[in-house]
Amino acid sequence: MRIFILVLIYSIFLISCTTEKQSEIYEFSIESVPNKQSTYLSKICKNIAYSPIEPSVPLIAGTSNIKCSDEFFIIQSRNVFYVVDDQGHIILVLNKIGNGPGEYNFVPSYDLDEVEIELFLYEMIKNKILIYSNNGSLSSEIDISSNITDMHLLGPNKLLLYCAAANRQSQYSHSVINFNNDTLWSLKSKFQYSPGSNIMDMELKTYKIGTKFYYKELMDDTLYCLSDNFEIHPHAIFNTGDLRVTPEHRNGPPMEYLQKGILFNNIFETPEHFIYEYSYQGNYKIMSEKLSGRTVLIDDSGFINDIDGGIPFFPNLQIDDKYLIQIVDAYTIKAWLKDDRFVSFKGNDGQKEKFRKMAESLTENSNPVIIKCQLK
Repeated sequence: MRIFILVLIYSIFLISCTTEKQSEIYEFSIESVPNKQSTYLSKICKNIAYSPIEPSVPLIAGTSNIKCSDEFFIIQSRNVFYVVDDQGHIILVLNKIGNGPGEYNFVPSYDLDEVEIELFLYEMIKNKILIYSNNGSLSSEIDISSNITDMHLLGPNKLLLYCAAANRQSQYSHSVINFNNDTLWSLKSKFQYSPGSNIMDMELKTYKIGTKFYYKELMDDTLYCLSDNFEIHPHAIFNTGDLRVTPEHRNGPPMEYLQKGILFNNIFETPEHFIYEYSYQGNYKIMSEKLSGRTVLIDDSGFINDIDGGIPFFPNLQIDDKYLIQIVDAYTIKAWLKDDRFVSFKGNDGQKEKFRKMAESLTENSNPVIIKCQLK
């Protein structure tokens, strides 16, 4: 009986600790720019790999939007969509620009079903989500009742739709629909302001870890977690103080609010850190430690690559809590071979030589390279 009671008490303690950990809210102050510090890639990553995108298609240039899933990358370049696996092989090229049936013209948001390899494109002019199969043909369409700003595939038969207030025709900022356009869940907007303000790509910053979806709105200091059963919890607070963009700012002349507050460009999460980039009278790359709250300013070029001496690293994308991804043009990588920082690098000679051979195989007209860093 005594053993049973001890086991019961220990189990309650474990559950309590787990609940406390899950409900922990991280908080950081970014009202002022932190001190700059040399920050090394090995602090957050244990391995790095390079995958040049194969040259089977003409040069992929002018990438305007990049997304990824566990196994694939989707690159939007001049309204052409390339689906690429993590080895750099091109799986699908979608180029159906036009106004006719099965064509698209203006696509501000898209996503990929990596199981079926289906592309979901939000066509703003038609106000429809166009679904293309893995052979590039249009398989189905979803009519949307009002314009949206952003779209994310949450899982089988679930799409998250986001509408920035400047573009809002309804009182809801977030909604989840199935592929029949039935609303499964919706969230009323926290902010209202004049629709005269321009919509920016900073309106919503997102990432996924497991089945959880994380998001931060432009006018909110809080990063929220949306679970797969549509429960919302605050996950972290980035306190901007008087530098938070407000609805009052956005009620003013269009674009003027860009000078009045902090705008997040990117946000990523590792097991021990948040890594983010924001703009206010300059552009800043920041790393904040979860446990200590310590925040440092990273060099403009990114993390110093002390793993193989390659180019400085700063992520474009995140894959779960496993990888950070950067996609870089071939010219930048090839030019790095002549940089004094690479020439003088005295770290792992085998890794350095591997990077050198990869870079030497590129030409100025090669497609971009996927850099995949495995998190610790």
